[in-house]
Amino acid sequence: MRSDGEGWEVYLPVQPVPASRPRVGRWGTYYPKTYQRWMRAADDLLRPLAVGVQPTIEDVHVAVHTVAMKPKSGRLPHPRGDVDNYMKAALDAITKAQLIWVDDKQIVTVQGTKRYALPGEVPHTFIRAGLTLGTIWLSDPLEDWADSEDVYALPPSMRVPLDLVEV
Repeated sequence: MRSDGEGWEVYLPVQPVPASRPRVGRWGTYYPKTYQRWMRAADDLLRPLAVGVQPTIEDVHVAVHTVAMKPKSGRLPHPRGDVDNYMKAALDAITKAQLIWVDDKQIVTVQGTKRYALPGEVPHTFIRAGLTLGTIWLSDPLEDWADSEDVYALPPSMRVPLDLVEV
C-alpha cells in the first residue's frame, strides 16, 4: 500500500473474483468457495498493512481496476462477471481490513474497470482511493474537471447525454 496523505493505492496480486450473493442452504447462509478463498487471500494481504493505520472518516472517491487471467477457453473480450461485482469484492475487503475507510458507505464516487491480463502480467486488483475526485483517475486530467464535485464538470466522454435520459 502507498499513501501520500491525500490518497491511497493498494495492489492485490490475487486472481480477482466477482462478489457473489450469499447462498442459502440447509445449514444457513454461505458464500461460494471461490469468493471465500479470494476474501481470505485479500484479508491475509491487507491485515498486515492495516496495523497502526487510522482509517479516514471523510468521504472517499475510489477507483477499482481488476486484471484477471484469461481462461484457456472462452471467447469474451473481457472477464466474466459484472464490473460492479469485482468492485464490490475489493471494497468489501478494504472495509473488512479497516485499511482506508471505516465503512464503504463513505464512498461517494467509484470508477471500475476489468480486463484480461497481458502475457506475463500477474492477475491483480488495483485500488486507488482519495479524498478528492482528482486523485482517483488514472489518466491525466485534460481539463479543470478533475477536482470538481460537479458531475457536469466531467469530460464529455464520461457524461450521459441528456437526450438519452427519460424524464
